[in-house]
Amino acid sequence: MKYSEVTPMQDNVQLAFDAIQLYQTQYSQVDTVWGYFSAVTLAISGFVLGMKRSTKTIKQTIAIVAAYLVFCVGNHKALKSGQELLLDLGKNADFYAEKAGLVVNDLHYLTWSSSTVGYFHRECNLNCVNACR
Repeated sequence: MKYSEVTPMQDNVQLAFDAIQLYQTQYSQVDTVWGYFSAVTLAISGFVLGMKRSTKTIKQTIAIVAAYLVFCVGNHKALKSGQELLLDLGKNADFYAEKAGLVVNDLHYLTWSSSTVGYFHRECNLNCVNACR
């Protein structure tokens, strides 16, 4: 066999590694978006709790809550689509790994569903809004 020839088994292994690498890349991107959400939520909470004067008037409170909610809507959309893609990539990685005879943990089970992400965001938003009152 020539060096340049690729067997079907080698091709399957390469497909599996490529699928796992795509999964890991998407996982990192979703993790970054979660990091943004955490940082902004902690910053807003710290600002509101640390400076009682920031929420003295109703206009200031509405401005803070409105800005945070706009951020949360955008962040939620990014997380939802990212998590859905992550689930699909995990299933593909599992499929190609099994086809190549590789043993990997079920990658798609390590990912939250988009409905779980939605529930988490609703709870965080309610807690932040309640803190501003």
